[in-house]
Amino acid sequence: LTMLLHFLRSKNLFALHAAYLTKEGINILFPGNSGCGKTTIATNLLRFGFSCQADDISFLSRSNSKVKVYPFPRRKLLANHHVKRIKTHNAYSYYKIGSIPNIIIFPHITLLRKSKLIPLSSDEAVMRIATNFVFSPEPDEDICSKDMKLLKDLTAQSPTYLLLSGIDIKESPSRLYCLLQGLTEMK
Repeated sequence: LTMLLHFLRSKNLFALHAAYLTKEGINILFPGNSGCGKTTIATNLLRFGFSCQADDISFLSRSNSKVKVYPFPRRKLLANHHVKRIKTHNAYSYYKIGSIPNIIIFPHITLLRKSKLIPLSSDEAVMRIATNFVFSPEPDEDICSKDMKLLKDLTAQSPTYLLLSGIDIKESPSRLYCLLQGLTEMK
């Protein structure tokens, strides 16, 4: 795995532990460690017409002055609207077309009764996203500075939020969609 990540870095692709969902031109990046709710969020949003481009790993790359996300699905989540189930299948395809996220949301599971979205400053967002970024194994100050610059640019170009995912989302998945509608012009 280290060799693969080193090779991808040489191609200017930097690994991030994140889900990436899209709908009608809205691209949402959900960075987070295992167990923070990325797959649950993806599954819930499929029911509302989102497409899950990546459920666990996405790659970042600089394109001119912007940072784009190149999703890498290890398994593709598919909504089957006829039977109201979510199916998965292996999807090791590499997406060659990147896009700029409109929103970055950091999920965090809580015991709150009602979920909420809290805006984050750019500095807070950089600190959070850095914990999900695969830094170079080489302890080189110049490389680390470039990695941090990439993360700062990513969080500066898109609004960032902390999602305190409460009991209401588990009980009623539509609650998550309602929260997101307040951030976007989704139909």
